[in-house]
Amino acid sequence: MGTQEIPVLESETSIRTVTFGKYNFQRSPMMKRAGDPYETLADVPLGSNICVSSPVSNTGFWTVAANELHGLDYRVGGGDFNLIVNDHFVNPVNMLRGDCEVAVVIPEAAAPYLRTGEIELMYDGQMPFQLYRTFSGIDDGQNHVMSNLFTATESWYDGHPAEAAAFLQLWQTGIDLWVQNKAEIVGSYPQHFAVESDEDIAWMIDFMAGPNDWFVDSVYMDQDWIDAEVLIYDLMTGLNPDNPNVLPADWAMPRFDPITP
Repeated sequence: MGTQEIPVLESETSIRTVTFGKYNFQRSPMMKRAGDPYETLADVPLGSNICVSSPVSNTGFWTVAANELHGLDYRVGGGDFNLIVNDHFVNPVNMLRGDCEVAVVIPEAAAPYLRTGEIELMYDGQMPFQLYRTFSGIDDGQNHVMSNLFTATESWYDGHPAEAAAFLQLWQTGIDLWVQNKAEIVGSYPQHFAVESDEDIAWMIDFMAGPNDWFVDSVYMDQDWIDAEVLIYDLMTGLNPDNPNVLPADWAMPRFDPITP
């Protein structure tokens, strides 16, 4: 689960968790129709419809970004815009036909339209884990804001240390093979990247070849990385109290446990 979701889950369920590894970064960028003048959310008229995939998840990141970068209240069910929830793969079409002014979509859901140029990325093409550096004050040379971390219940984790370590070792093997064979993997299993045509497969291979790759190089966390990652919780405490992504006053820091490879 995502970094921003863990303390909210614990506050609402009283389930204590342990996060022990990392998987992929928050990757849903804000997109516009080609030719529209919107470079950032600040350019989008207040009250506009925005297509999103969930009230939480990547909306949690954009809630923080909107507040920190522009002083805007960005949330489902209120705020400065009308956020309309639909599936990632529906939202690019919704935006192109005018149902919303901009959309926040995983790149693979918009791949055909990004390739043809019908849809463009805002914020100079930055995805959340890249954009975060511009307002977080974190400059440790590592990427932050995770879409998916490996998180277990505390009761399971404390009773299964060997299994947790073995899981990370196995997953790291897969990550190493991904780094070495990206083009072959995308070409062999294009359905896992939501592309079909030869042109879209080639676009996705090129997109994933550079800094846009949303998978980690290492599943292992160290304490310095953890300390920088959880700083986003400080930014979540200052949000509108009606926002589902705000941290309650009595929130507790989730447990992150670095495992030595």
